[in-house]
Amino acid sequence: MPNKKKIIVIGSGLGGLAVACRLAAHGHEVKVFEKRDRAGGMADSFEINGFKFDGGPSAVTAPFLLEDIFEVAGKNLADYVELIPVEPLYRVFASPKKHFDLNGNEQDIFNQITHLSPGDAAGFSRYMEDTRQVYKKGFLDLITQNTLRLTDVLNLVPDLVKFPPYLNVYQHISTYVKNDLLRKALVLPTLMSGGSPFNTPSIYALQNYLPLKWGTYHVRGGFDAIIKALLALFAECGGSLWLNSPVSEILSDGAKVNGVRLADGSLYRADCVISDADLAYTYHNLIDEKHRRKYKDSFINNKRFSQSFFVIYFGTRRLYRESGLVHHNILLPDRFQTYLTDIFEQHSLPQEFLLHLQMPALTDESLSPPGCETFRVMASVPNQQSGIDWQKMARPYRDRIFQFLEENYLPDLRTHLVAEHHIDPLYFQNELNNYYGCAFSLQPTLSQTAWLRPHNRSEDFKNLYFVGAGTHPGAGIPAVLASASIVDRMIELSSGL
Repeated sequence: MPNKKKIIVIGSGLGGLAVACRLAAHGHEVKVFEKRDRAGGMADSFEINGFKFDGGPSAVTAPFLLEDIFEVAGKNLADYVELIPVEPLYRVFASPKKHFDLNGNEQDIFNQITHLSPGDAAGFSRYMEDTRQVYKKGFLDLITQNTLRLTDVLNLVPDLVKFPPYLNVYQHISTYVKNDLLRKALVLPTLMSGGSPFNTPSIYALQNYLPLKWGTYHVRGGFDAIIKALLALFAECGGSLWLNSPVSEILSDGAKVNGVRLADGSLYRADCVISDADLAYTYHNLIDEKHRRKYKDSFINNKRFSQSFFVIYFGTRRLYRESGLVHHNILLPDRFQTYLTDIFEQHSLPQEFLLHLQMPALTDESLSPPGCETFRVMASVPNQQSGIDWQKMARPYRDRIFQFLEENYLPDLRTHLVAEHHIDPLYFQNELNNYYGCAFSLQPTLSQTAWLRPHNRSEDFKNLYFVGAGTHPGAGIPAVLASASIVDRMIELSSGL
């Protein structure tokens, strides 16, 4: 008979709930401990004056990864949530009057390129074909397996040579297209993996294939509908969620872990522990260093960490449907490379902005009161290695962003505000326990990619596992869900299933 396990999951973010649902569906006894009074982690949502905002993730790509969680339990995702296609995927603005749409229609993209930069049309077609071949022949295996046999990798070599590791993402894209706006549009997904396209290996250029093949979707009612669906599924499978239950220590005898201690001193034993908390935080704060052979504090501190965000959620009492903005908009700085160097290398706050401005009520009117508009604007900023005092900086930085938006995209913005809230790197650090206040844990540098990234099964403890952005395969919803699938498979194999 298969060995059913007692399993503890630390954190109820997307990765934690995904792996908890999978394991509970297999019949294991699964407890999820969440330090906050609500589930979701970075993926929670909130309301202000009738406006509803997504706190973190706001779009679904590769929906088959979500569907698979429900299929494991014999359920159908569509019975729990409604996914609405978003077109374009995002609109990239070089200036208010110059933009490029990345969408799920390759022919439309090709037509835009023919108009924008005719000489790049053939290069873009070649890029998409090379990406398609590598993706079909093994990229899914690369992101959904914690380890690969040498023969698996060798079989991919003829295609992977098209994505040489000595080129970064920007250099790689530049071998296909020459237009500056087009290059920037194609490297932007790298930022949503926590890296700079000027310091991330070229294999990450494959990220464009996911939204181009499967599209981008808005979740009706906001992203927390996904969290609610996973919570419902988890309960149906017999799992238990413990809110207001912060874990203060992962218990260990040195070779393996055997449970957790909560902040109130209570102990809970388990056959294995899965951490959906930030990986660096987990090692640094929850496991006594004397039990850690590899992940000593100094080893963790020498890692390279992602950027953070300054996020403003706001609602207006007027509509901005004539603005030329779509659901997802990327507003580029003039000094693109310098801006990213300031954030990732210099840990300094640039004078310009790289903004992800969202108008979700264009797709889902339930997010705004009648006649009103809901917005979220995310500015990439350095993590707390910068030493920036956000208690002093937040208000003037907010004012600068609003002034920029008002002058370029949203006239008279501040006179029409009726709801507003912001978060900064201190929120990521203190509320979400993200090391240095990072938004995506480790950067996807060459030395922190694939097998070189922290493993899903701890290298220090044979029954401690990790899901989420800090482990393999990386950050972003598809990668986080893939990490849950990997851990599920590992534990099932160890259980003899």
